[in-house]
Amino acid sequence: MNLLIAFLVFLGVVFGRILRSLAKEEIKPGKKYFNSFGKLILAILVLVFLYSNFSLLCFVGIIIGFLASFFFKEIYFYLGLGVFFSFLISKEYSLLVASLIFIYGLFYGTLKINNLRKILFTLVMFCQL
Repeated sequence: MNLLIAFLVFLGVVFGRILRSLAKEEIKPGKKYFNSFGKLILAILVLVFLYSNFSLLCFVGIIIGFLASFFFKEIYFYLGLGVFFSFLISKEYSLLVASLIFIYGLFYGTLKINNLRKILFTLVMFCQL
């Protein structure tokens, strides 16, 4: 069940790519809105993680993730980690996190052109966990 939810989360990018191909003329004028809403979704996602399990371990994880982001820039790697750890926290938070990442994937898929291969690589990597 967790694998199915993780797979459906990453389908948001595929649907974003389909949306991009269907509405090509709206992408350029709406780019600033897509970026703004994508950042808003990421901020809400961070708040959900902080609210759901704020402890010393969570704080250390945030510091390690922040430091690792200087060297490894793949956003979907961190979103995949978020989905994985949300299953460990609780079921209701995992569904909330999964839906937020799906919505972020819609924005990400409409803006990024060559991103599907990277996201499929990340999905396959987390399917091994």
